[in-house]
Amino acid sequence: MQRVTLPLHLPLIVLFGLSLLGGCAQMSEVDMVDSLKQDTVLTPKEGIITARVIDASRKGLPFNYMTITPKNVNESDTAKPQRLSAVPEETGGTVMFAAAVPSGEYAFSNLRAYYVKGEAWYSRWASEDIDLGTFQVKPGEVTDLGTLVYYPRVQEDKYQDAVLRVPGSEALPIAREFVAFEALETESPLGWNNDQMNAERRSLYASAVQNPTAFNDYLHAPDGSLYFYGKLGSVLVRSPDGQWSMDAVEADADMHSMDMNRQGDMVIGGNLGNLYYKETDGAWQHLPLEKALSVQEVNFHTDDQIDVIAKSHRDIVVTRFTREAGAHSSEELARYNARTGWVSHKGESNPVGVSQRRSTKTDRIGYVYTQTIDDEHLLFMSTQSGHNNNVLSDHDSMVFSLEPKTWELSIPTSHTDMDKILDAGAVNIGLKEPGFFSLSGDPTYYRYKSSSQEWEKLKTEFDQCPSLDRSARSCKKNGQRVRRFLDFDLMSVPVFSSTTDALAIARYQPRRQSEDAQIFIVATDNGGEHWTRTGNEPPKPYCTSTVPELTETFLLYCNGASSDVYQSEDGGETWKRVREHRNF
Repeated sequence: MQRVTLPLHLPLIVLFGLSLLGGCAQMSEVDMVDSLKQDTVLTPKEGIITARVIDASRKGLPFNYMTITPKNVNESDTAKPQRLSAVPEETGGTVMFAAAVPSGEYAFSNLRAYYVKGEAWYSRWASEDIDLGTFQVKPGEVTDLGTLVYYPRVQEDKYQDAVLRVPGSEALPIAREFVAFEALETESPLGWNNDQMNAERRSLYASAVQNPTAFNDYLHAPDGSLYFYGKLGSVLVRSPDGQWSMDAVEADADMHSMDMNRQGDMVIGGNLGNLYYKETDGAWQHLPLEKALSVQEVNFHTDDQIDVIAKSHRDIVVTRFTREAGAHSSEELARYNARTGWVSHKGESNPVGVSQRRSTKTDRIGYVYTQTIDDEHLLFMSTQSGHNNNVLSDHDSMVFSLEPKTWELSIPTSHTDMDKILDAGAVNIGLKEPGFFSLSGDPTYYRYKSSSQEWEKLKTEFDQCPSLDRSARSCKKNGQRVRRFLDFDLMSVPVFSSTTDALAIARYQPRRQSEDAQIFIVATDNGGEHWTRTGNEPPKPYCTSTVPELTETFLLYCNGASSDVYQSEDGGETWKRVREHRNF
């Protein structure tokens, strides 16, 4: 089974008093435009826009609005910027726009993420930094803007928002998969106006692919290699002897899972049915999968069989690909729906997994992945209740025992109280997630003890007085009495070199909010019962993502900031940058 590393839960960023366009236009100065529906009626002066947006960062919730500005907006009393709402359906893990707008010449203005839950709201946006050009919208016709990419350009220790355009890309074929509207069936859509700048745009896009700032996960392969994968099909590779190189699949999409068999053959999968296979030292080959499916996990069941777990808006589909005579055949093993539970490849219903609450038409799948603990194969999944802001919904988590050969599911005898289980090197870490609007936003961590088959709570506090008896609650430091134990947040998964010894990246926020948070390295020698500061720090405050499988060295990568990677052989006392992000 593939190792699973999931991002740590972050509290919702709630922002107040921000203008919708960041100084470009207020709410009353834009026309809000709903996405196309089957019963949408175009006026004689309206055309249709389609666009696809990829977020190549790890900065927050998905963009769900895109604003375009008429060329004559400053010369007309009636022309207004058009703010398009994203297609509300699950679109294979990407953001799609398909909307009707007044005819005319337009330019891209900005992307926005805006969500409301109760009295709190979340907002972020990205405005145009690089000239994307202009485009025409004509009555009754479709203008396809293709793929736009939000990319945070690294400028030394800062970043600059950038929205890139992918020349030659198409959003219309994808829009047809998710929006039933007759006008989208056109074979001759309009596009961007030709401004002779596409060569430069292709160069910028290629630089973004080769310099990713965020990864979804990584694979620690059987041969000892590391493969960091995620945005825009990029794959950053570390060989067993520590050499770095870049690989990529030809898909401007998020990659969610990767695996390697004992022979060195590989498989990778991601959004919009993107699934690729390659033999050792061969080229990536596309395997057929529905575009409506977003691949969540790929595993080699045998050297010649690949199990693919994918999800759509309301379903989970498990497919097994078998390679014979150089070609792959596929067979559906199981399918899940919140209303019916699991159905096997034989068509037999399995009542496990049926939602315990009354499901609705807008229920959707949250996460799904597998994990193996003490030779027990487990499947973790969740569903989300249906309301307008599904992305903010709490997850209803479920755990099943899995028979990998047949994909028969049953109620497990253990581990049912964990929301997720992570690989932390010599041990497994379980976590129970908070609600999205939890005051702390922090999960509770547990260490799995194989000897007793129990979960032990992992304390997240460090000892300021390690030389004192355990009963002491305070001590003097620099002439002042201080509390002995202070709470910290884990910045990433701890690295356990044994069942008791570990290093972790901690973030401590002083009680005085005016004081900056401190980020440092803590250590434990008793399985997380107590932690102490080592006096060392990560090389950069934003380079905190760990690789727990590498217990012989301390490797940190700067996930969400750059593709820099640092390595330490002395527990973080000194650091060497072993992979450098290139600014462009």
